[in-house]
Amino acid sequence: MKKIILFLSIAFFVVATANAQKPKRPALTKKDFADFINKTNMIIKKSADEVKKNKVYTGGIVAAIDYQKQAIDELKTNRKKAINDSYVARRLAFRAYKENTKNLVPKEWLLTRKEKAMVTIRITPQKVNGILEKYKDKENEDNITPDNLDDVTDEDVPDDNNSNADDSSDTSKGKTQQN
Repeated sequence: MKKIILFLSIAFFVVATANAQKPKRPALTKKDFADFINKTNMIIKKSADEVKKNKVYTGGIVAAIDYQKQAIDELKTNRKKAINDSYVARRLAFRAYKENTKNLVPKEWLLTRKEKAMVTIRITPQKVNGILEKYKDKENEDNITPDNLDDVTDEDVPDDNNSNADDSSDTSKGKTQQN
């Protein structure tokens, strides 16, 4: 009987400890999704300013703008895909910023804990390079137009994620260029 009580006590302790150590995911609101998109807009605009100033054209800003426009369009139908595309846009803007300033991106541009909970993909440097390869000859001073990226409000975000069907956001494919 003592062995059973000891076993149950240890089992209870192990289960309680395991549950206590799990990080809690923050609750996400419609405002969080809108803030993610708007932060990416700001990052793209600031990175575009550096590209225009320093004139190191890698294709990153044009690709970032393209992905971000797609993300804004997708926001009403598929939040997950919209956030993932916005994240890809952010990573492309980071690369353009680094190439033009020779500095690391500002710390406040990095993903917050809530933003990390929203992103469901991981994009490798090789994928970023693959995307840049498709855009490198399309970027020049005349087609860097981040000013037409519209900020969104929480009213632009649907109440629920009514389309989770596309969990496999394929970031290796380039988006269609808008001329």
